[in-house]
Amino acid sequence: MSTLKKELFYLMLLIFLVAVATSCNKQTGVPHNNDTTVHKTILFSLYTDKDFSSENDAIAFTIFITNLRDQMVWDSALMPMKLKDIPDMANKITVEKSIIIHKDSILKVGFKYVINEVGYSRFYDTCNASETLKKVDYNFQ
Repeated sequence: MSTLKKELFYLMLLIFLVAVATSCNKQTGVPHNNDTTVHKTILFSLYTDKDFSSENDAIAFTIFITNLRDQMVWDSALMPMKLKDIPDMANKITVEKSIIIHKDSILKVGFKYVINEVGYSRFYDTCNASETLKKVDYNFQ
């Protein structure tokens, strides 16, 4: 190999190694062994105080927990139902989820929903770093 080719080869190798060594790391909020972690419990409640008894459109709810960058920590789909079948407060749907997370993590917790042929939306609240129990009450309107 000529000297110019060797120098070009080593220059390209150096650039490649620097690029790999300085690439960014994705932080998802999932704890690592050396981090201080806490247990958080999120209590999700879904109900309505509106009369949907004549509404037969289908709706699908998903409950979720994300970090502030909208990276999913946990989610779960509820069984699809008709709008008229969303329960009142006395019969609300309740889901409890416990997670282990960085002690300084701030989370978004809430509900996403899709109504067939209408659209989608979401409702969420913030779970601050100091909260170990968060209640998310969603009165669907």
